[in-house]
Amino acid sequence: MIEQRLDRMENMLAQLIQMVGNMNEKMDRKFEDVNTKFQEMDSKFEVKFQEMDTKFEVKFQEMENSSKVRHEQIVEQIKQLEMDQDYLWEKTARNEREIAKIRTRLG
Repeated sequence: MIEQRLDRMENMLAQLIQMVGNMNEKMDRKFEDVNTKFQEMDSKFEVKFQEMDTKFEVKFQEMENSSKVRHEQIVEQIKQLEMDQDYLWEKTARNEREIAKIRTRLG
């Protein structure tokens, strides 16, 4: 009778150990699945990040080029305005001299 109880307890312990072992195997498989999915997601994220980075670089380069062109246009316009201003100052100075000469003749 005691021996039967011991055998039953031994069988129960063996079943319990087997169940724990099976649970560990299942958990290991699930962990591997999760880890695989995480790596896939990480790879996809890296690809997307690189795509976004490339698009950003292209857009930034386009903006920079556009900005340089616009800067050159503005500089050219300023040079034209400076040349116009110099011309007007020279013309104004000539006219002032002419007016002064006329005043001295009339006056």
